Amino acid sequence: MPDGYKDVPEDTVGPRALMVAALDEIFNAKEISEEYSGTKAGNLAALYAGLALAKQEMYEEAIEYLEDYDGDDAIIAPKAKHALGNCYAHTGNNSKAISLILDAAEEANNEAVTPYCLRDVAAMYEQEGKSVEAAELYERIKTEYPTCALVATGEIDRQLNSVK
Repeated sequence: MPDGYKDVPEDTVGPRALMVAALDEIFNAKEISEEYSGTKAGNLAALYAGLALAKQEMYEEAIEYLEDYDGDDAIIAPKAKHALGNCYAHTGNNSKAISLILDAAEEANNEAVTPYCLRDVAAMYEQEGKSVEAAELYERIKTEYPTCALVATGEIDRQLNSVK
């Protein structure tokens, strides 16, 4: 009879690492990005590579690929800029991060992207001790995007209470 947690393999990271390595061989976004630079496929590959590198906390390299991405749609392009801004924040360049993420929020101007951009900038303002600016952004989210998940779950109210 199985003994619950004792049946879980000890090495749960190994198989995942093998899967990631296999996927890297099948779909090497970095190579595609470089080989097909200037094409739609190369452009998307640059985005995928940048996002994958950011997920692996390789922010400097992620920035290189995300800077190469050139999109113009209302959802993906602002989200890519948001991701680029987050990478800059992780490298300590908050002013560049804030500028990029605010640009992404304005470009998107929709409930799917903008509130999350504004929340991230507000959090950076909080880290910098700019609680008035942070509160203004939280209020803006509540006012302009009252039905977004951040407001519905109470996250924005909690953040507002923490800065007041």
